Formats: sequence, C-alpha cells, structure tokens
Amino acid sequence: MVQLEEVEDAELDRAQPGPVGDDYDSDDFVDTDSELSDDDVVSSGPPAESIADRLLALRDILPPRYRRALSSTISSTLSVTKTGAWWGGQGLWVLTTGAIMLSVPFAVCVVEEQQIVEQEREVKAQEGAREVLVPGVSGGGGEGGGGGGSGL
Repeated sequence: MVQLEEVEDAELDRAQPGPVGDDYDSDDFVDTDSELSDDDVVSSGPPAESIADRLLALRDILPPRYRRALSSTISSTLSVTKTGAWWGGQGLWVLTTGAIMLSVPFAVCVVEEQQIVEQEREVKAQEGAREVLVPGVSGGGGEGGGGGGSGL
C-alpha cells in the first residue's frame, strides 16, 4: 500500500523581502523595473485583424498535401454544383414553357366548349318557356292544329 507524506517547502515559510515598517504606504510604491507604462498596456491590444486574415492563417494548420487535396475536392464540388444548377435551370425552363404552350390553348378550348354548352342550354330553356307560354307555336302537332286531338 502507498502512503502519502506531505513535504513542507522551506521557501514558502521564509519571509519575503520588501519594505517593512510603519512609514510604508502601498500607494507610494512605483515599479521601476517595468518597461511598459499603463498607456502602453491600454493602447496595445490585439492587432487589427480581419476575419479573412484569420481564415487565411488557418490554412497553415494543414500540410500542403492535404491543402491541395482539400482545394481540389472543394473546386470539383463547386464545379459539379454550378453545372447541376445550370442544367436544372435549363430543364425547369423547358418544362415551364412546354406546360404553358400546351395548357393555355387547352384551357381556352375548354372555356369555349363550356360557353357553347351554356348557350345550348339557354336556347333549350327559351324553347321550353316559349312552349309553356304559347301552346302550339312549335312545329306541327300542337293542340290547336286541326284533327290531331283525342277522340271523345
């Protein structure tokens, strides 16, 4: 079995050098070893870098062989996508114009046929109304005609 033993560090127990006394004020302390001033720290932030610069810097992560393979794959994918979109657009154009060229004349013929059927219905309705209002007007065998009545 393993036993753990804590080892005291003598350096941590030793007193730290520095100003000691009653006349010491922490506000009077000035770091003279520092080469940077507060103005330098504030003004020097991260360098002005655009997103494009950052993305271009990412290319250095991949080795050149993988970069070429990735570039080739992306360019071929874009090429296939562009070609597919072009052919898709052409096919959609052909289908749309074909549908319009066939459906518009068909729709016009259907509407004309409906108008003709409606006119025929109106003519039959007018003939039926004429027979009811004026008996014997139509053709030949009406009631007021001559000898065609029923025998009594």
